[in-house]
Amino acid sequence: MAALDTPLGLAEDSARASREARNQSEFRGLRSAVGALDEHVRSAQFEQAIAGAAALRKRLERAPAGGTRTSLIAQSEVLLATAELALGRAGDANKSLRRALAADPALALDPATTPPKVLRALDAARGDAR
Repeated sequence: MAALDTPLGLAEDSARASREARNQSEFRGLRSAVGALDEHVRSAQFEQAIAGAAALRKRLERAPAGGTRTSLIAQSEVLLATAELALGRAGDANKSLRRALAADPALALDPATTPPKVLRALDAARGDAR
């Protein structure tokens, strides 16, 4: 009977607010996971970075669609490629960079902060994607 007393639209607003709160929480967790991946790469813990990538990729696949998800996918794939290149896994790095480009075709990396090897690999992956 209480549902009949609820003003029209209030239940929808409540459900939307609940979804938005869950999404925000999920994206906070994903940003934290991408931050941990970044820290592994920055501290040259390349094996650890690669080890956690598959689980992160699955979490990102399940995340709500949108710009935040796209950005996190591209960022995590570039970080993974950086670790793979550092370990001499150029083929795996190419696949990671192609996934990054699939998520964000306009992906551009800052040449001032990105290793030249990663920039060259991104250019090669971009050529492969054409």
